Amino acid sequence: MKKLEIYDPSACCSNQIDPVAEQIADDLRWLAEQGVEVKRYNFAREPQAFAANAEVLKEMGAVMDRLPITVIDEKIVAVGAYLSRDQLAQKLGLADQRTAGCCAPKTCCG
Repeated sequence: MKKLEIYDPSACCSNQIDPVAEQIADDLRWLAEQGVEVKRYNFAREPQAFAANAEVLKEMGAVMDRLPITVIDEKIVAVGAYLSRDQLAQKLGLADQRTAGCCAPKTCCG
């Protein structure tokens, strides 16, 4: 089973809905439905997850602008920006069913 980890910066306390955050959450749900083990860590709430990964700590250095960091199967694959669903699917070796004509409700387009 493939494993995806996202190391997020500390979340803002705004009451506004962030469309980028909504899309990322949707993409991660889709990946979990495809059988990918998905873990997401927030720096403010789960600093121990950051401390436990030496490669993430090294990549972060002393600045937070290197976050988010995306790790697939213990290898850093992206730094400083979230990957799109298509990019994640490609790096995980999955075909994004949204582009393959699949549109049944609650499966890939729903």
